[in-house]
Amino acid sequence: MAFDLVRSCSVRKFAVWVMALCGLAGAASAQSPTQTCVLGGFPVFLHAEGLVEPLADLTVTCTGGTVSSTASISLYVSLNATVTNRLDADGVPVGISITGATGAFRLSSPTTLAFDSMRYTVTGAPQEIRLKGIRVAVSTLGGNAGVVATVFGAGATLSNAGVPIFLGTTGPSLLTSAIYSGVPCRGSQLPSSLDYAGFMGISAFSTVRVTEAATASLVAKRPGEDSGARLLVKISGYGPGARVFIPDAIVGNSGTQATSTGAFFNSINSGIYTPGANQMLVARVIGADTNAAGGSPAFSLPGGVTTFSTMTEVTMTGGAGSVVYE
Repeated sequence: MAFDLVRSCSVRKFAVWVMALCGLAGAASAQSPTQTCVLGGFPVFLHAEGLVEPLADLTVTCTGGTVSSTASISLYVSLNATVTNRLDADGVPVGISITGATGAFRLSSPTTLAFDSMRYTVTGAPQEIRLKGIRVAVSTLGGNAGVVATVFGAGATLSNAGVPIFLGTTGPSLLTSAIYSGVPCRGSQLPSSLDYAGFMGISAFSTVRVTEAATASLVAKRPGEDSGARLLVKISGYGPGARVFIPDAIVGNSGTQATSTGAFFNSINSGIYTPGANQMLVARVIGADTNAAGGSPAFSLPGGVTTFSTMTEVTMTGGAGSVVYE
C-alpha cells in the first residue's frame, strides 16, 4: 500500500512556445514599453506528498508609464511541477485569480500558464499584480525539491525575466506505518455480514497508520476550496478474483473511539465520532479518480454522536485498486 496526499512538454511544443514568445516580444519592442516590472514571491511550505498543493502568490511590481494611461502586460509562467487546478468545461484552470489588473489566463501546457493582456491604469505609484491560487503536484518532483517559476513576458521590461522564483519549499508531512497480514498469499474468509464487526470476527486484514509529521497537514475543507486534505491509498499484489473491503469512515485517535483493527496497541472498534469536540474524521470519497481528484465524501458531517460500521468493496483491476479518503 502507498499513500499520497491529494499534469511535461515535447521539444516541438517548447519550440513553438519560444517562437510565439519571441514574436510577442518583437511586437512589444516595436511599441517601446515604458513599464519596468520586477517578479517576486515568498515561498510557502508544501507537502512533499501533495498532488494539489497551493503555491505562494507570484507578484509582479511595475513602475513607469504615462499617468492615467492603460498599461498591458502578458506573462508566461513555466513551473517545474505539473499544474493540477481543476479545469472548467473550456479547459481553463479553476481557482486562479489576478489582483491589481484585469486579464485572462489559460493552461498552455501541463506546466505552463499564460496570463494574456493583463491591464491596469498607471497611477504614478508602483503597481503590484498578484497571480494567486496556482496548484501543483509536488509528489512528482521527488525528494525535497522546491517549486520554482520561470517567467517571461511581453508589454513591459521584466528586470528578472528567466530567473527562477521560488514559490514553495517542500518536505515530508506524513509518517506511515503498516502491519501486513499476508492476505494476498493466504486468503481470507468472507463474513456473512459485510460490516466492520463481521470482518473483524472472521477475516484477515492489513493495517496502515498515517500520522502528521508537520502541523496542519491533514485539514478539513476551507472556504474557496473543493475539498479538504485527501489520502490516496493504493493497493496492489492481489491475485485474480480477490475481494478487498475498506471502512467508509475512519475516526482518528482524537475521536471518542478511534477506528482500529486492534493493531498498534489499540482496542478493536469501528469508530465513534462526537461533533464539536475537535475530533478527526475522514470519509471515503465516491467518484474520485486515480489521482484523488473529483468525487465527494460518502456522507456528510454527522450532527450527533455517531458509531460507524459500514464497509465498501474496492474495485480491483489486475490485482490492484485504490481508495480515496477526505
